[in-house]
Amino acid sequence: ATLGTEVTPFHLQKLVRYTDNVLFSFVGDAAGRRAARRALEACLPHATDSRTLKFLFLPTEDDPDSYIRARGTEAFEQLIREATPLSQFLMAIVTEAQDLSTAEGRARAQFDAKPLLQAMPASALRLQVLRQLAQITDSTVQELETLFDLSTPARNKFLKSAPRAIRRTPPVELERKVLRMLLAHPELANDLDHAAMHILSQIAP
Repeated sequence: ATLGTEVTPFHLQKLVRYTDNVLFSFVGDAAGRRAARRALEACLPHATDSRTLKFLFLPTEDDPDSYIRARGTEAFEQLIREATPLSQFLMAIVTEAQDLSTAEGRARAQFDAKPLLQAMPASALRLQVLRQLAQITDSTVQELETLFDLSTPARNKFLKSAPRAIRRTPPVELERKVLRMLLAHPELANDLDHAAMHILSQIAP
């Protein structure tokens, strides 16, 4: 449960180091669906055959804590068992509000699915999603692979490049700092009495 934090590919990179089973819990309102869509996009580069990625949607008035307090642990465990797999959630997104009985509706579903499928690594899971999409859009898997340019690895627009490492200058010795300050502001030398010089000599001989 992300508690208002947007899920990023870097969060997923950390999660999949520790587990191959990730379950997202979102509120089932419009905002929760949008957050789940962003989480889906972050998941796609990590959607391999050995991982299970699912989405759970709670009633609009609940978060996991309030749901369990009101209905009990067993009720929440039942929701977990009924959670939506990534493949089904992806298909629901691309077909939502589309009239699949028309060529335009099927073409729009394919258009929306293209960047999502391109973000997935080549795998049996991606092939299964392609087969589902081909079936509901009256196409073949080969046609979709050509249309989506899946024969060659596609650049994943959802996976942002890692931040560039910052080159840090080595620490400057204390005596050099003092000398630089004195050169820049000679008047400060008047404030260096015997006690101050003694302290400096102990720290930076």
